[in-house]
Amino acid sequence: MGSGWKFEVIQKTVRESENRLSVSALCDMAGVSRSGYYRWAGAAGVRESREQKDRDDFELVVKAYSQRGYGKGARGIYMCMAHWDPPVVMNLKKIRRLMDKYGLSCPVRRANPYRRMAKAIRTSHVADNILGRKFTEYGSRKVLLTDITYIPYNGTFACLPTILDAYTKQVLYYVLSDSLEVDFVLETVEKLVKSHGIELTGETLIHSNQGCHGFIFGRNIRNEYATWQFHLMEDGSASAYWGHYYMENKDAAVNDYNTRDKDAAPKRFKVAIIETLKMDVEVEAEDQEQAEQMVADGWKKGEYVLDADNFMGVEFEAACIDE
Repeated sequence: MGSGWKFEVIQKTVRESENRLSVSALCDMAGVSRSGYYRWAGAAGVRESREQKDRDDFELVVKAYSQRGYGKGARGIYMCMAHWDPPVVMNLKKIRRLMDKYGLSCPVRRANPYRRMAKAIRTSHVADNILGRKFTEYGSRKVLLTDITYIPYNGTFACLPTILDAYTKQVLYYVLSDSLEVDFVLETVEKLVKSHGIELTGETLIHSNQGCHGFIFGRNIRNEYATWQFHLMEDGSASAYWGHYYMENKDAAVNDYNTRDKDAAPKRFKVAIIETLKMDVEVEAEDQEQAEQMVADGWKKGEYVLDADNFMGVEFEAACIDE
């Protein structure tokens, strides 16, 4: 920051009727020269004309910023003005200076969270169709179907993940939740293993529709029983098979959810979401330190922008606050 604000304070102080200090004393207190103050005071007209010029140029920046109905960065504003008739040429540094001066910011394009999650947990993977839609030909506890439905109640929805035996049509386990967090899927897996783990063998097939919760379900099942086979299908066949459960048992499920233990005090957790982005940049430099500094300077200037295409993974670290 320059000395201009100090000169302004000195000028306001001098003009106050109750002031008893001289210009020299005020300049000494502010750490500026008296000649510099008088030079600044004499250039008031120049500053006003410069400010008016900045306002006029900023109006052009705002016009280009709002063109086509969406905000732009300095480069986009530069290109818009360059294609006007007649064209307006304005330096990129000046555009950035005016945006900073008047508080105009460029909206940052945020990465699609669903795309990031799919890339992190590889939900695009589809297993080989070993089952071949032969749901009832393998016997009891040989084919398990999983999916999530949403039950409307009191103006909102409850999430109901179920695990269904395709042969007996028996719901082996289900858990109700008021959110789509992964925790209730993991709880369903744990309860299934605890209640029916002894009935399941290495020939058991886990059949789920494509989605991050289905993928997490199958991954955790395989962590418990490495010999089980997990299907991640796109055809919606699992949904069709257990859909009747929702129609026949939704009232009982909603009643169970509404009468759950609400007195248990939940704990508070602080969860850190850590995303990793990576971009490889090729530069010519004398040594490693110079190469890293060149890329760091380019990144600070906005030459290298990392987005969803550079996403490498995500981690979640939870810590209990109440303990």
